Amino acid sequence: MDRRFDDKNNQKKTQSIFGSSVITYTAGAVKDELFTLPNAALVRNVNIVVLTAGAAGEKVSLKLGSTVVAADVALAAVGVSTAAINKYFATGGVITVEGTLTGAPSIRIEVEYVEMDLCTGEYTN
Repeated sequence: MDRRFDDKNNQKKTQSIFGSSVITYTAGAVKDELFTLPNAALVRNVNIVVLTAGAAGEKVSLKLGSTVVAADVALAAVGVSTAAINKYFATGGVITVEGTLTGAPSIRIEVEYVEMDLCTGEYTN
């Protein structure tokens, strides 16, 4: 059976990217709301650009409610920490960054995702 033209199967999707401004933390508990992930989203990747390193072994996690999106992303060295995800979220919600810090890292957070119900306006053949 040819399903190319069933419903919205042939609509092209585009990757969306959330990118934060520079976030500088102080020692203590962290639970910051970053952005609202839309419904029917496939999270592909999380990158944290560490501009100022935190303490040795320091990590944060990104969550949607109580569900972990990216666990234990390292902040201890300057550079880019990456977490490959590939998790589907039928119901969107607020993405938070959480952890307990002893250092004072400065970071930027990027979350790459595909909105499965959003079309670019183009169709495949």
